[in-house]
Amino acid sequence: MRNSPWFVLIVAVFVTCLITANIIAVKLVNVFGLVVPAAVIVFPISYIFGDVLTGV
Repeated sequence: MRNSPWFVLIVAVFVTCLITANIIAVKLVNVFGLVVPAAVIVFPISYIFGDVLTGV
């Protein structure tokens, strides 16, 4: 059984988002005057791709 190239791409982006969020979680960034961990920016993107994978 072969997987669609789109499915493989979405899985790759999903895993990349999770790994990146874990690596940059200790970095602090200033977002509109609020200091938050950098993973706050990347981690929500993983939810979008996770939902796409669940839906497919």
